[in-house]
Amino acid sequence: MVDFAHLAQLVPNPLQGDFAHAAAQFSRAYCVQICAFLVPANLAATLQTLMMMTMERPLAQVGSMGAIATALAVTMVLHVAPWVVVGVVMVPTFVLLSFGLACCIVNVWAVRRLWRNRPSSVHVAFQQEA
Repeated sequence: MVDFAHLAQLVPNPLQGDFAHAAAQFSRAYCVQICAFLVPANLAATLQTLMMMTMERPLAQVGSMGAIATALAVTMVLHVAPWVVVGVVMVPTFVLLSFGLACCIVNVWAVRRLWRNRPSSVHVAFQQEA
């Protein structure tokens, strides 16, 4: 058997140690600035995903906007997580966490709804022949 334990020590783990500590410190130090960007960006991107879905834009466009909006929502949740870990759980913590999770759910729902309602290639081929 080959032992790779010595190689595992060379690769940094982003969830432990200095990186996680530095990311949490950055998140707590610039909380107001991060939230001032993420809240409106999240809201605008999620609303744009919903508008594109209701206008029945192509799945590629709605999917890419949904991916951007979901990435912003996940960033919001990851920004709030250090506050929960530290123990600073107040009303804004719950509001931002709920907002981020709601945006994730709405974006995934919008893309899945269009994905399920897309015409199949066989159906399109029969329509073109008729």
